[in-house]
Amino acid sequence: MPPMLVLILLPVEILVLYLIVRKTSRKIMTFFYRLTKSKKAAAYLFAFLFFPGTFVHEMSHFLTGLLLLVPVGKVELMPVIEEDGIKMGSVGIGKTDPIRRTLIGIAPILFGVGIILFSIFYVYQHNLFSQPLFVALISYIVFEVGNTMFSSKKDLEGVFAVFVTAIVFYAFLYFFGLRINININYEIIKEACIFLLIPILIDLVLLVL
Repeated sequence: MPPMLVLILLPVEILVLYLIVRKTSRKIMTFFYRLTKSKKAAAYLFAFLFFPGTFVHEMSHFLTGLLLLVPVGKVELMPVIEEDGIKMGSVGIGKTDPIRRTLIGIAPILFGVGIILFSIFYVYQHNLFSQPLFVALISYIVFEVGNTMFSSKKDLEGVFAVFVTAIVFYAFLYFFGLRINININYEIIKEACIFLLIPILIDLVLLVL
């Protein structure tokens, strides 16, 4: 697979996962509700299924807030049923500037992609792809993190402004002849593209069913 195609495919897969993950969550919640005939029981079953991913998600907010010296409150990991769905967890975040608020908001995505890449890199580095146990473990990690790493609309407030600022800053450096060189292991990215197909395919199957 050409390196450029690999770099394009990864964000495309993340975007596809983002677009289908909420629909899949609603499908799973509906299934649990039909199974238990109770919204509370369905919420707890759903929370249990995705607890590892929820833990990573909320701790990403919490740790990023601490790192950026922003006041953080209590971490809640118990599900709360709301009118428009279920809130899996929350972290109290103090008032701060737009840039730090945005970084805290998108932290689960950054952490999620990082965990996925690190897990695959570890297996790749130790040549463990031939061992079914490790492949199953990585598949589970990717499924959990991939389905819970996306932030809420509130978390994503200000992302567009920061994104535009980053592009302008990069264009400024480029105009003055400054280049940012990043060493990329394309094999790891390629494996990540393959493993990201796992949550995408599972979610698509659940949507069809």
